[in-house]
Amino acid sequence: MKIVFFGSPDFAVPSLEKILKNRYDVLCVVTRPDKPKGRGRKLQGTPVKKFAEEKGLPVYQPEDLKSDDFFNFLKNLGADLFVVVGFKILPKRIIELPPEGSINLHASLLPAYRGAAPVQWAILNGEKKTGVTVFFLNEKVDTGDIIMQEPVDIKESDTAGDLHDRLAETGSRVLVKSIDLIKSGDFTPKPQKGAVTKAPKITQDLLKIRWDVSAEDVRNKVRAFSPFPGAFSFIEGKRVKIFSVDEEFLKSTKNAPGTVVSVDSSGITVQCADRCIFFREIQMQGKRRMTVSEFLRGNSINPGMIFLSG
Repeated sequence: MKIVFFGSPDFAVPSLEKILKNRYDVLCVVTRPDKPKGRGRKLQGTPVKKFAEEKGLPVYQPEDLKSDDFFNFLKNLGADLFVVVGFKILPKRIIELPPEGSINLHASLLPAYRGAAPVQWAILNGEKKTGVTVFFLNEKVDTGDIIMQEPVDIKESDTAGDLHDRLAETGSRVLVKSIDLIKSGDFTPKPQKGAVTKAPKITQDLLKIRWDVSAEDVRNKVRAFSPFPGAFSFIEGKRVKIFSVDEEFLKSTKNAPGTVVSVDSSGITVQCADRCIFFREIQMQGKRRMTVSEFLRGNSINPGMIFLSG
């Protein structure tokens, strides 16, 4: 089975690694162009590009997915199957190019959480279970027939980073099993059934913490956007990202939502609509992430101060 692998983010690296370990012939790795990053704005390749180059695989970085040059390049490779993990939407003529089709690994149990941010939205909505889906691509986003799925539990302590890593590993296994099935020809893809939910891109407005909601909702928001990009609030006119909210909530007080109830070296207690949350790490704008203990050595947040949404 000759494969072209399309992918860019960290999430895709375990899948490419697993495909190689199972001795499939990866003809080429397609990833997005390098982007300037950091203070020096130096061009940096994607995690997939770095891994592919370490393994000596050819890498192609198209500027225009709709160009004839890109189409002809892929056509001339003569691949049996295109495998997509964390890449842009491909044009129809590219999806239909390989004889065995084009498949995608998605980090949810489709049709739940179709879209760009399924991991974050599952945690944000307080789900207890999610999973991975391998399906055939078609013209519409995340709607194709399913080859395999596998559920994954969401732990109370999971951040998006934790869940992302587990789904990437689980997904890599399910992806290889799906390729094995395609190679054998002994399978029947199934159309997606059930309630459709969306997982659109994360906006800055969504990252803002509202304190007039339940403590559980606040904790889920912090978990959903940790370690990146970080849920945030404002105190004394300064933006602060909040991390590491305890699993157990504290009893409600008579304070208004957003009020700092108590502060000590272990963390900060803040009133929500129903109960209080306790968090242990923060990141002030322009500063690094740090424990509350580290922050208090040269700064102050005092009881009675109020966190605002913006």
